[in-house]
Amino acid sequence: GAELPFAVTLREFRMDEYPPKLYLLDTRTETSSHDFLSVETDGVEAEIDGWRIRAVRSVDMAGRMPDEDEYRPMNHVGAAPAVYVTAENIASGVRHEGWVSCGSHIFEPSYLLLGDRYAVAMPRREAKRYLSRITVTDSDGRRENHDVEVNRPARVGSWRIYQVGYDTARGRWSAISVLECVRDPWYAIAQAALWLMLAAGAAMFVTSRGQGRAEKRKGGRTMSWDVLIWYAAAAAVCWIAGAALAFRSRKVWPAVTLSLCGSAVFMTFIAGLWVALERPPMRTMGETRLWYSFFLSLAGVAVYARWRYRWILSFSTLMSVVFICINIFKPEIHNKSLMPALQSVWFVPHVIVYMFAYALMGAVALFAVYLWLRSSRREPSDEEMGLCDNLVRIGWAFLSLGMAMGALWAKEAWGDYWTWDPKETWAAATWLGYLLYLHLRAQRRDDYHWAFALILFSFLMLQMCWYGINYLPSAQGASVHVY
Repeated sequence: GAELPFAVTLREFRMDEYPPKLYLLDTRTETSSHDFLSVETDGVEAEIDGWRIRAVRSVDMAGRMPDEDEYRPMNHVGAAPAVYVTAENIASGVRHEGWVSCGSHIFEPSYLLLGDRYAVAMPRREAKRYLSRITVTDSDGRRENHDVEVNRPARVGSWRIYQVGYDTARGRWSAISVLECVRDPWYAIAQAALWLMLAAGAAMFVTSRGQGRAEKRKGGRTMSWDVLIWYAAAAAVCWIAGAALAFRSRKVWPAVTLSLCGSAVFMTFIAGLWVALERPPMRTMGETRLWYSFFLSLAGVAVYARWRYRWILSFSTLMSVVFICINIFKPEIHNKSLMPALQSVWFVPHVIVYMFAYALMGAVALFAVYLWLRSSRREPSDEEMGLCDNLVRIGWAFLSLGMAMGALWAKEAWGDYWTWDPKETWAAATWLGYLLYLHLRAQRRDDYHWAFALILFSFLMLQMCWYGINYLPSAQGASVHVY
């Protein structure tokens, strides 16, 4: 490697953590409960799988001697959070109490046993923010102090110093900090190229022209996951009514208005959840499914308003409701914690742009299946293939925007635009698949079989990119995109 023109000394490593959480642990299967209790203050309680769990008293930094049962405040390396807990079985009234701690590299974790199978447990606290306070000494002996954290690298001349990691076994007590020093002479050019890519993607969306029918067109309480079903029901009623009006009314605006009302209702839930969680609801698969349902409804309205396809509102309504039902029947853990790498100005636009692209690609995939397998066996018209081309073109533009935003974000967070992480690899494959479709369609416009096959193949790659990589062995513990 290159010799650095300066020396870096770590003065201090600091970490802010989220409040401790209490779960119900099945000691036989070693699986934790879906629900949890976030111990933000003393006295909080929650009902978890038939047990009423109450955090009576908490100590942020505590420890205990081997011959003692009680945790005491301890301002010492290795101190860990501890909570005195009471657990009452709601059905039988059986009560247990005792200390629970996640432990550390010095102290063993403590559990509150609830019989011979279950226990109250505390996982390691999640990092909210961590930074390294460093001193940089150049060859002339001049010193500069800098704070380095994820998404906020330090600049030393033409070099940038990035916060990459720390000793995860010691956590907040880490004595080392992993930094990366990068000197990139192409930084300005690469940044300009990516911003041009962003502009080109936006221009491609704005200038995309319709075909066929388009040419005939003339000029109090915080939100919680439990109330999703009520907002979803109200939104679904509006979407279904809008889809019905698309077939019954000759005018466009009644169906569009009702469908947009449904989207507005659903967006109200998303906005309320955003406020309640104190972070963008985009971290878990369940949260991204909310955005997918929302953007599917908007994509349906946009296609219907521009190209007058009556069926598209029925499709977008059906798919939106399906993804909502998945969230209702298979909810995931939703809490306020957000890992440091996601605390970036790029987080929200990156995810939103990608979810909109996924919604458009989902719409064109279903339309391609319908055209390919419909019972009449008639060949698709130029108008129908034009709709496929437009949806892919616009979706690909948003995929390009998302990739460019991700590259800019990665550079600020870790010092590299691209690392061939499993998700990045599948994202590139998906992007190339749709790009191949756009190029080949310009050369082979009469053969629709390969066009539909390539749309479906690219959509399968998109599924791997979205959630399939979570199950790949190569991504476990290695991918920064698996949370």
